[in-house]
Amino acid sequence: MEIVGNKNIISYLEKAAENNSLAQTYIFCGPKSVGKARAAEWIAEKLLKTVANRLHTNPDFLKMEQGSIGKEDIDMAINWLSLSPYGGFCKILVINNAEQMSVSAANAFLKTLEEPAKRAIIILITSQLGRLLPTIISRSVVLKFKTASKDEIFDFLKNYGAKDAKKYVNLSGGKPGRAVELIENPKKVSESREDIEEFKELFFGGYPERFAIAGKISTIKGEAAKEKIAQKIDFWLEVIRDILLLKYSLNDSPIYIKDCDLLNNISGLKPAGYFASLGERLIKMKQLLGNNINFKLMLENLII
Repeated sequence: MEIVGNKNIISYLEKAAENNSLAQTYIFCGPKSVGKARAAEWIAEKLLKTVANRLHTNPDFLKMEQGSIGKEDIDMAINWLSLSPYGGFCKILVINNAEQMSVSAANAFLKTLEEPAKRAIIILITSQLGRLLPTIISRSVVLKFKTASKDEIFDFLKNYGAKDAKKYVNLSGGKPGRAVELIENPKKVSESREDIEEFKELFFGGYPERFAIAGKISTIKGEAAKEKIAQKIDFWLEVIRDILLLKYSLNDSPIYIKDCDLLNNISGLKPAGYFASLGERLIKMKQLLGNNINFKLMLENLII
């Protein structure tokens, strides 16, 4: 997939590569599905002089993207980095969802930054920068990716061959990866209304309904539980954004424009200040996900 938007970051990396002035460690942070992973693969293709469909078989490229990252995974990666590059230039390690590193894994990784391997470039990818160790952040170059403009998404979708590109521009929320996901799985478009209904019940329903939904959400288990909950919070923030757009009649289209009737209904339940405050509290909740907090208790306190 092509890189959409964030031209300043791509230009910066391209010039650094041409001038042989790339840093040893980068952190690509920003919202999900905006092209961070694709940008990491693009710079790897450039440095290793290969193409996309051969990158993952290149012996000097390693990408880690499992749900959780333990110390043994980092030890393996450190050992791999210590070996001389097969192609002679450098080795490139990409760690997707870097915030999923366990404490012991993060500490082991930190030692690598303190004693860097020669001819190695490391790229950490995360949508939750605050969950990385401050010492890892301070030893890395942080590049903040943003959502793409509507024009950029529209042009990308036209080139992608989307039949109804305009429809998906708003639904994408400026995220090219999300646009492709919706095109390839149209069922997800209809699921958004059910999720907005859940948002309404969670924050505006009767207390039995509120606590029932909070309990259901809190039962999300498994290695990627925090990530799934973070995705829930991101969705709620998008709903709040749409509600505020409608309240203030701003010159922008809601992401969930097909559900404007439901959004307007929710909008009439509380003043704008309530939704703005709710958004701030949700952002704070997402930041706290990396800590060992009782998510169910925190969510219940939010909905009371």
